[in-house]
Amino acid sequence: GKPRAAATKSGVRISYSEETLQKESKRITLSNASMMAGDALRKILRNTHLQYRLYGTYIIIDEKPADLKPGKVLGKVIDEKGEPLPGATIKVIQTGQAIQSATDGTYQLSLVPGTYTLEVSFVSYQTKRITELIISEGKLTQLDVALQPANNALNEVVISSSYKKASVDGLYARQKNNAGITDGTCRTDCQDAR
Repeated sequence: GKPRAAATKSGVRISYSEETLQKESKRITLSNASMMAGDALRKILRNTHLQYRLYGTYIIIDEKPADLKPGKVLGKVIDEKGEPLPGATIKVIQTGQAIQSATDGTYQLSLVPGTYTLEVSFVSYQTKRITELIISEGKLTQLDVALQPANNALNEVVISSSYKKASVDGLYARQKNNAGITDGTCRTDCQDAR
């Protein structure tokens, strides 16, 4: 709709969109003629989808931004054999938020909807940076992260990977663990097949 403006006795200008105001219609009686503009607007706009903002001598009436429900990313940090890595650090690059994985390697982060980069690290393992992690409103995103041992503990290596590749690598490492194999060798309770 067309932007509109109205002036008050005090010289304050009120700017609004006709279309925005048409969504709300209610009758309010203000009993106090000497009420301050801010108090009057708060009373008028209470229980509506509208807000007001003050800029110098201008008051702008517009819609309140929608409250976004956070989404969650959760999963497990594991080694190349699918074993959990307790105490691994999971850091969100954009926010600086960092947590550690639990004793079973699991982690969970709540984030506002958006696209993020996670950095997952553990002592004597290569740090993994996961890009293009999309968090949707109110949704759970599963991400198991498989870390590889570092060849040289003195040189820090950061491996970058997209969300899709990292989730496939994590799933593969978990499946190997569940099947009890590590690159063709038995991990536990191997019996001679004679």
